[in-house]
Amino acid sequence: MSEKFPVDEFDLVEKHGGRHRELRSAKHRVIEWLRIFAVAAVVGTIGYIGLKIADNNVVFTESLNFGSSATAETKVTILDGSDIPEAVGQAGEQVLQAGFKLGDVAELVDLERNPIALANTSVVALNDSYLEDAAAVAKLLGTDVQVALSNEYPGPITVLLGADYKIIEK
Repeated sequence: MSEKFPVDEFDLVEKHGGRHRELRSAKHRVIEWLRIFAVAAVVGTIGYIGLKIADNNVVFTESLNFGSSATAETKVTILDGSDIPEAVGQAGEQVLQAGFKLGDVAELVDLERNPIALANTSVVALNDSYLEDAAAVAKLLGTDVQVALSNEYPGPITVLLGADYKIIEK
């Protein structure tokens, strides 16, 4: 203690002994870094899943099983480019009566949401495992319906109704 200053109540406090903090070794630093990394990974994963759920694009879905080709489980999406009144309704009924699940039904539009008119009706399959079901759907819709492979459309099987689609009179 310095001799320049007078004695006060802090000088009368009993002195504590020893070191108050353990020396940090390389092992301690590595363990601390691993803890920080684990916490960051957990927080990042929760954030990523939360954003995917908020974006309605859930990471963990049962639709990732593209190998199954069971007719009753295959969803058929119908996009209308025909400009024919009630064409979508009748095509949807035909698909349902054949035992397929009906997915989304919408008008065929471009990126600016302008309607697209198609001349020919076609059926598009997502991959080879859906080709057989796509051919069955094409047969339901008419004799001249083409079947193609493409991953540009929303469902496992997508029907693109064109102006050549024939409404069946009841």
